[in-house]
Amino acid sequence: MSEEKTVIFGWDIGGAHLKLAIKETCLTHVQQYVCPIWQGMDKLEKILQHITQEFPVVQQAQHHITMTAELADIFPDRETGIQQIHECISRYLPIENIYYFTGDALIQGALINPQHYQAIASANWLATTCHISQYHAEGLVIDVGSTTTDIIPFFAGEPAHRGYTDQERLYTGELVYTGITRTALMSLTDKAPWAGQWLPLMAEHFATTADIYRLTEQLPSGVDLHPAADNGEKTLLGSARRLARLLGNDIYGEDEIPAYQQLAHYFIRQQKYKLHTALELHYAYHRIQANTPFIGVGIGRFLVQQLAQEFKQPYYDSSELFEATSQTISDRAVMCAPAAALTYLSYLIE
Repeated sequence: MSEEKTVIFGWDIGGAHLKLAIKETCLTHVQQYVCPIWQGMDKLEKILQHITQEFPVVQQAQHHITMTAELADIFPDRETGIQQIHECISRYLPIENIYYFTGDALIQGALINPQHYQAIASANWLATTCHISQYHAEGLVIDVGSTTTDIIPFFAGEPAHRGYTDQERLYTGELVYTGITRTALMSLTDKAPWAGQWLPLMAEHFATTADIYRLTEQLPSGVDLHPAADNGEKTLLGSARRLARLLGNDIYGEDEIPAYQQLAHYFIRQQKYKLHTALELHYAYHRIQANTPFIGVGIGRFLVQQLAQEFKQPYYDSSELFEATSQTISDRAVMCAPAAALTYLSYLIE
């Protein structure tokens, strides 16, 4: 069957979200689902049940899969996580149509074995770069997601990552554990300026980055899918209240919101400092030159555009690289880039 007539499902199975892209001649559907696998494998089961019911073509389609959910702490190790996720998927999808992304290939589900597990684990960032590097000769792919940021350089149309495993990528600044919605603010700094003094923060999960981007009105719609840290309202007042708790404060009215909006900008600068620090490693090692584009990916690509301006580099939005039936689907593809990218990588099937 020719590639043009084959429906391809791209799956990025994370520990907090599952991202799905469907491509025929172009992308026709992209969706992100809440999937907190750390709460149990039944979360994945329910989404698989929903998808197989919603899209009858799923049984005839090819399925290109990557994952990071093997990191979930319900599994004793990554290998067990991959094995159990594979067993779960195989109960819903024909195994002969399943292909796992291993960095440089797509391996049929029936053929994978423990020797493939390290290559399968947390390789979604490389799927994105493999796709983008077909269209740009060089650049830095910067994918700012809900939980993490991936920074992947590529030159001469080839990824130039130094690390592959999570630990290696943490060392090299290619994986930065900070994102737009789920990052605890206490991880960004241990103090904040308040009333003209440096005030130590309470080391509690009182507020997340979704709160600071909501307060500064930069939070894209439809991306904050998990409950707030206090299970409270997702409003300006609710976010201000959660920031106040970090300072040992209470908040009683909307007239106090502006002070917390100002504080939110401080936290954003602290988060960007983490990304600046990681980028400095890339500049030093790869000797990044002027006019090396920053290519924005993920729900936080607005932040990538800001970083490009601060580093005086050109910025490209990756939405132009995902052909879709509508601009809305193209924009969703950028937010679910590994899943969307996988639908373009049939040439890697072995």
